Amino acid sequence: MKTGIKTKEQLICDLERALQDGTVELEQIAEYVVRLSKNNEKLRNEIKERKLTENALRESEEMFRLLYENSPLPYQSLDCNGDFIEVNQAFLDAMGYTKEEIIGRPFTDVMTPECAYTFKKRFKRFNELGYMRKSEFKLLCKDNAQITILIDGNIEYSADGTFKQTHCVWIDITDRKQWEEALIESEDRYRFLYEHNPSMYFTVDREAVILSVNQFGAEQLGFTVHELVGQSVLKVFHEEDKKAVILNIRRCIKNIGRLFHWELRKVRRDGSMIWVKETARAVKENDGKITVLIVCEDITELKELENILMETQDTLELKVQERTKELSRCNIRLESDINEIKRIERALRESEEKFRALAENSPDVISRLDKELRYKYVNHGSNTLGLSSENLIGKKIEDITPLNGIAKIWMKNARKVLKTGEIQEMEYEFPSIHGLKFFHSYMVPEYDNCEIESLLVISHDVTQRRQLEEELKETVKELRHSNEELQQFAYVASHDLQEPLRTITSFTQLIERRYKDKLDSDADEFIEYIVDAAKRMQTLINDLLNYSRVATKKKGSELTDMGDVLKSALNNLNTAIYENNAEITYENLPKIMAEPGQMIQLFQNLIGNAIKFRKPEVPPKINIKVCKDKNKEEYIFSIQDNGIGMEQQYAERIFTIFQRLHTKEEYEGTGIGLAISKKVVELHGGRIWVESKPGRGSTFYFTIPTSLVK
Repeated sequence: MKTGIKTKEQLICDLERALQDGTVELEQIAEYVVRLSKNNEKLRNEIKERKLTENALRESEEMFRLLYENSPLPYQSLDCNGDFIEVNQAFLDAMGYTKEEIIGRPFTDVMTPECAYTFKKRFKRFNELGYMRKSEFKLLCKDNAQITILIDGNIEYSADGTFKQTHCVWIDITDRKQWEEALIESEDRYRFLYEHNPSMYFTVDREAVILSVNQFGAEQLGFTVHELVGQSVLKVFHEEDKKAVILNIRRCIKNIGRLFHWELRKVRRDGSMIWVKETARAVKENDGKITVLIVCEDITELKELENILMETQDTLELKVQERTKELSRCNIRLESDINEIKRIERALRESEEKFRALAENSPDVISRLDKELRYKYVNHGSNTLGLSSENLIGKKIEDITPLNGIAKIWMKNARKVLKTGEIQEMEYEFPSIHGLKFFHSYMVPEYDNCEIESLLVISHDVTQRRQLEEELKETVKELRHSNEELQQFAYVASHDLQEPLRTITSFTQLIERRYKDKLDSDADEFIEYIVDAAKRMQTLINDLLNYSRVATKKKGSELTDMGDVLKSALNNLNTAIYENNAEITYENLPKIMAEPGQMIQLFQNLIGNAIKFRKPEVPPKINIKVCKDKNKEEYIFSIQDNGIGMEQQYAERIFTIFQRLHTKEEYEGTGIGLAISKKVVELHGGRIWVESKPGRGSTFYFTIPTSLVK
């Protein structure tokens, strides 16, 4: 009841007390009646308001009870001691208990021991704050299964401010915790593998800055992880490969998720170089940043082996080809003989008479055997073996020769033909009266009414071919020896020959300085001839060495921009271009897999020749073009000039070493430049030629297969 409002009984008592004391007047009684009436009206309004409040409270409690019973989230209410007062059905379903088994028990009874201890400390803090937010605990269900929950709660207080009960809801996060733990374990395994894997791992951003590197990778390059992280990845690459590194990283970023492979050179801290094969892929992180993942494999030893093999192949290739021409001609003859034998075999099946005629006149040993492998027929070719055909009829192979290894194989193949009908062929050696001979035999089945009745054997003497093969082996040995002598010659030319030339040049120049104008004019002229001859000899030796290096060694190819190659060649020729007021025009050139240094030398030689062989008083004009021949699958490069030109009959001669069309007084040079150019083109799988007319300039052409073009 509201303050200041008296009950009807209190007012009546006040009135009776005033009447007994005699202190009340009639007006006062009337006033009491009025006050009593007003007070009754207030009481009626208050009672009506309380009933409305009680109805609203009942509706609120019914709504809360409905929400509480049907909530999908587990709900629980605890008293001030942490004992269960109430739980909903979702709680019972999650824990597997009945309400009777839970109400009145401490909340800690359904917790793991370590969580029970933690909850007791947190419950005090819960009581102090009046709420609990996202606290994690582990509960034990009735079947002893363990679940992890995340709980939120508030405390309800009585009107006097004392603790009444808690209201808490929670969610089961067991699956999420398992995934989090599995993720942590997976990340730990990944980190262990990343740090301890015996391969080099790098991650770089789109600016080629190193974001991470594993311990093994840093140690292989002579650095610590801290020294590399944050640095440009170009720091550990060979100067000539840095441009390719940037291009490769851009390709990865442009094709996110796609794997790329390349081989490049890395430089260690001590300056030593290693070859690596890199596998890279760009990925987009959750924050949108792009990272390039790179795995590196050290292939230095493999590269060294490849270089050794390439050097050996290049030095032997030309001479081996020349030495094997005779063997190739022999093989052609053998193929022709084999085709003839097959033709004879077909003729044998068509006609016995034709067979007889051919067999008797054939230089090969031709025989026919029955199913027991007894000789039915042998031609006169057996005489070359010292065996009479008449003495062989009716005999088996074991009657003629001991059944050793070759004879057993011969018998095995013969039986296979009789059993399967498949033609067999084999090579073997046979000791004849004329010495050891080698034969290549064909064993062909002969049919009668679709059944194999006999075996036809044609044996061709291949002794000469085997002898040629042995000669080829000796030739290879000689070529290896020749290669060693060539290398020795290069050493002598570069050291022993040039040293006396330098001595001759130095002392002759010294004589020229000391005695010039002190001797007669003839002596001065002779000294000048000596100095000039020594210099030309030294130039000739250097050019010869350059040709030898190109001819005997094919360097590693890499992705090469021919436009950059041309610019480098023009830069090397800058003085000659300026002094001769040369005008050089060119168009865009493709990228190819090539050895850049050799390509620069090629352009430098061809453009240098165009400048050298200019018309008097006419500035050289040189135009460089490229076109693609789709039919032959090759690019055709052309270098056209307006020089003196030449007769077309000399078009092949000029590419031969030391061949010149002009005297040294007319034009300087040793006649090796175009020979080097030809070798460079051929090493790259192409061709080179020239088209020219006297007084109308020359156009040099060379090709590069498109299989080498990127």
